Amino acid sequence: MRLTRFASIKLTPLTLSFLIVFGFHGAIPHFETAMPAHSAAALQADPSVVGQWSPPSPWPVVTIHTNVLPNGKVLVWQRKDTELTTETHLWDPATGGFNLIFNPYTHLFCSGHAFLPDGRLLVTGGHHFTDGHGEPHTNIFDFNTSTWTRVDDMNAGRWYPTNTTLANGEVLTVSGIFWNGTSLVNNTLPQVWQTTGGWRSLTNAQLSLPLYPWMLLAPDGRVFYPGQDVQTRFLDTNGTGSWSNGPRSNFGFRDYGTSVMYANGKVMITGGGSPPTNTTEVINLLDQTPQWRYVGSMAFARRQLNATILPDGKVLVTGGTSAPGNVEASQPVLAA
Repeated sequence: MRLTRFASIKLTPLTLSFLIVFGFHGAIPHFETAMPAHSAAALQADPSVVGQWSPPSPWPVVTIHTNVLPNGKVLVWQRKDTELTTETHLWDPATGGFNLIFNPYTHLFCSGHAFLPDGRLLVTGGHHFTDGHGEPHTNIFDFNTSTWTRVDDMNAGRWYPTNTTLANGEVLTVSGIFWNGTSLVNNTLPQVWQTTGGWRSLTNAQLSLPLYPWMLLAPDGRVFYPGQDVQTRFLDTNGTGSWSNGPRSNFGFRDYGTSVMYANGKVMITGGGSPPTNTTEVINLLDQTPQWRYVGSMAFARRQLNATILPDGKVLVTGGTSAPGNVEASQPVLAA
């Protein structure tokens, strides 16, 4: 302890001990505690400051597709090219146990998924043995009964489609590729799964989009496409649908980057490109004239990264690689 006032007072060790034990009782009004050297080092090792991963846990599946269900359990599945079915797994975080739930209808690798208003999971598309050969299938997982049901097919196959839950509870699916008998082609027709069931096609909004395009529900009910393209767009899903242009972003084509809406109308795009970038841009769709602007960059350039919105509104970025396409495994980014 360092005495900062009453420097002329002499305290015996016993007196000082009593002052500490009994909270000074107002005898010495101002003491200041110096932080020991080891405390500063401890702060730098504090997991709440520098982060900490748990030890690895053995799982029976590579969790390529992951959804947290309304009951708190987690539904996952992986790629298995030798079958046209899927072994999905239900993980219970409370017990650590897994239940195998077989989907006999579709190989669900490279599908799109989003939740319906009642908490069931709508899964579109899938994998017909080879990359790019998308399935036209639609599957629904009911968390109440832990069962899969196949429902109406889409107009054509979709491999890497994006599903987006709309404000009225319908689900939009866009993009994805399929084999048309002679070549792999983009599914340009947006479709909407209706709350009463069945697909509604947006025939006036056909557009070729990148695989797994970033689609976010805007505050005005339209769906905002912030990339990967530089030209952003809005999709009106009413009637037969229509696209309109949004503001152009700054960096360029952000393939294998990521995007989140971290607050109402506030969108962030980060990473992507080949070679990848560490740059980040944001836009506020509620501004009178929304415009993209650069903000602080990530510590590492990344592509194939994940961005997770935390409960306090911050965004956690994990994974990815700093290497260009085709050699991604050579420069993994392990730091969050």
